[in-house]
Amino acid sequence: ALHGAGRYDEALAALPKARETGYPNGAQLSFRAARAWARKGDANKAFEYLTAVVTGGWTNDAALTVDDLKPLAGDPRFPVVVEGVRRNARPC
Repeated sequence: ALHGAGRYDEALAALPKARETGYPNGAQLSFRAARAWARKGDANKAFEYLTAVVTGGWTNDAALTVDDLKPLAGDPRFPVVVEGVRRNARPC
């Protein structure tokens, strides 16, 4: 709700609280953080969290097409993330 309202700083502040209270999907939290950082215009922070998404086993490559991440699509790091997520989805 906070992210959708454009309240990215508040959304980012809520993510550690979700992790502390036992939110079961760490990769999902990292993905949400990446989206918020991308919206705030901080590509380096967004890619920090996208790397965590890959490391965390994220398999939803379709999610990488959300509008929030479009500003990152031209960055040479983005195809690396996409490939990592696809590799997670189809490891064999």
